Amino acid sequence: MPLTKKPCRVHNLAMIIFLPAILLLWAAPGTGGQQVQEMRIADSKGDWGYPNPYQHYPRGPGYVRMSWVFDTLVWKDQDGYVPALAKSWSYDQQEQAFVFQLQPDAKWHDGRPVTAQDVAFTVQYFQEHPYYWISVDDIREVEVRGEQEVVMHLKRPYSAFISDVGGTMPILPQHIWQSVGDPRKFVQPQAFIGSGPYKFVDFSKEKGSYLFQAFADHYQGQPKAERLIYVRTGQPMVSLSTGQVDLAGIQPQMADKLERQGFEVIRDERGWNKKLMINHNKPPTDEKRFRQALAYAMDRQELVDKAQQGVGRPAWPCCT
Repeated sequence: MPLTKKPCRVHNLAMIIFLPAILLLWAAPGTGGQQVQEMRIADSKGDWGYPNPYQHYPRGPGYVRMSWVFDTLVWKDQDGYVPALAKSWSYDQQEQAFVFQLQPDAKWHDGRPVTAQDVAFTVQYFQEHPYYWISVDDIREVEVRGEQEVVMHLKRPYSAFISDVGGTMPILPQHIWQSVGDPRKFVQPQAFIGSGPYKFVDFSKEKGSYLFQAFADHYQGQPKAERLIYVRTGQPMVSLSTGQVDLAGIQPQMADKLERQGFEVIRDERGWNKKLMINHNKPPTDEKRFRQALAYAMDRQELVDKAQQGVGRPAWPCCT
């Protein structure tokens, strides 16, 4: 699942380039969409912290591991926003508020139901204990309307709210976190009870390995892989070729060659981004008019094609 990104804070001529994130899967004959016992994933770094909002490293791979365990209200696929813990949502322009209808059968990993009160508590908790990946400063008030309806009233219009908050904020179980005074020291087993498709089982900091177990009662159904295992390896391609892992990251330029060798390539067109930033503190780029002229003169497509060898695409100038 693709990640939503934090709001851009870079000014003038910041350019984001989307790069394909490509994983390599050894095609196991005859498996199709059937249940598999485990999926082993190669990772060259390994250690991305414990998979809860206050323990994972503040980079994409750390968030991904956390997201297996903790669901957000919405998610996003190649076609746009899709339901997650919220089965539907709407915007009340008059009230300047987002209204979320929750999945009635969503459960925490300990079997208790996910409620609107959990969502309201999460916002309050992140206001008191800020979480790196999101800001809830623009939420004025959270209103609970029954077990499955929650309304977030905003202080001001926020066009990226669904992406930046709805699609990024991991929802916490109130019955566990309401007694946690210092979340960064909370590493007991209860700290990893979420509502996501997988339960956290084990993390070895020394080995850089993770083990996740499928959550059979997940509201979207049981995941296809019974276990997810992240394996640290300095040679992902060797591990893949020898059958030690099922998935490994590759350079986009390798895709065609590896497909001819019998590998199945999974492409994600919005996998990563790179930024071009301008130094505002030295001439002539300290002048706004010069930066504007430079932006108009720059052929962004040519720059991306040369820098990324034809596998990236320009996104947008981030800020004016």
